[in-house]
Amino acid sequence: PEWPKDAPRIAWHDSREILGSGPKARKVTADNIREMRHGYLANISCMDAQVGKVLDALDRLGLTDNTVIVFWSDHGYHLGEQTLFAKTSNFELDARVPMIIATPQMKTAGKTTSSLAELMDLYPTLAEVCGLPKPTTTDGVSLAPILTDPAATVREAALTQHSRPAYYDREPEKVPTHMGYTIRTATHRYTEWRNWKTGQTTDRELYDHVNDPDETVNLAGHADQKDVLEDHAALLGKMNPVCKPGWKPLLPPVP
Repeated sequence: PEWPKDAPRIAWHDSREILGSGPKARKVTADNIREMRHGYLANISCMDAQVGKVLDALDRLGLTDNTVIVFWSDHGYHLGEQTLFAKTSNFELDARVPMIIATPQMKTAGKTTSSLAELMDLYPTLAEVCGLPKPTTTDGVSLAPILTDPAATVREAALTQHSRPAYYDREPEKVPTHMGYTIRTATHRYTEWRNWKTGQTTDRELYDHVNDPDETVNLAGHADQKDVLEDHAALLGKMNPVCKPGWKPLLPPVP
């Protein structure tokens, strides 16, 4: 595994959830990585079996035709890719999660989609497919159109964010020094690292998911990518006003 070419160091983290930290941090070998990946795949098989038990129970109780089933994860995971382990990065492997939705008499059952979504979209989606009033106090959008037509699009981009230092290492101020905001469009991932106190951008990342789906080269500094970079920067600003300078006074004081 190699760190992405020209990626800023602030995008990295020490993977302490797996490796530990300080002088006791473990050294990882290729055999260790293979063992971890084997275990991770075994965990997926185990979860698949547990979901099967739930589906069997719904059938047994006669509830299958009156139940919406959703399976998802709260984050992705690194197992050595890009020299990282566990979570808390803004790369695709952390930001992208599984999401499976099944509704009664679903005509698109078994179909997959590449349409962009965020986890906050689940609430308005469930409200719509269950025939409940449309929520008015959520930033999420319903994914119901995609359940009918997997080629449909409801989002221009999906937003994720992670801080530096990560949640486990913020002493003594108990707040991060930077926040990393990232958006994924159909073709690219764009990330801005902003100073927590000033809101100023210190580093940028741009990855071409058409030609570089593993995010091995940061294109943010490439002159021929300037228009793509600025288009994504504008989109990030439109999607997440919190990342703009001046938002800080709106937060409650830190105790």
